[in-house]
Amino acid sequence: MKPASRVHCNIAFGELVVNFPDAHIASTIDTLMPALIDVLRDVPYIDFDRCLSWEGSDMPQPKCIQYTQLRISDWALPDQLVFSTVSALLRISTSHHQYTDAATAAIISFVSQTVVKIKTGNGE
Repeated sequence: MKPASRVHCNIAFGELVVNFPDAHIASTIDTLMPALIDVLRDVPYIDFDRCLSWEGSDMPQPKCIQYTQLRISDWALPDQLVFSTVSALLRISTSHHQYTDAATAAIISFVSQTVVKIKTGNGE
């Protein structure tokens, strides 16, 4: 099982990249892209806690919450990690078009691997 602290660091990294100024992204893009792609590539293989519960949530969650009311910290760790990493990849590829193919390929690979893991999972 991957320590939750490492997952939290990767979530923070994605959120940080989304908020980087364009000049900083441009000067570090050769480091950022491989790191983000590696994080996303690992997600389907991370052994997350099976309960996927929200941190600190002992109260039942409302059955219907409008999207605008949700904060990323309200989501389960796998969701937070994927959201922050994909958001960072999309942020970079939006302003640096030469990286669009790499970002798209990483996202498609993630989805494909996730589908394979779901199909071959034993439902535990």
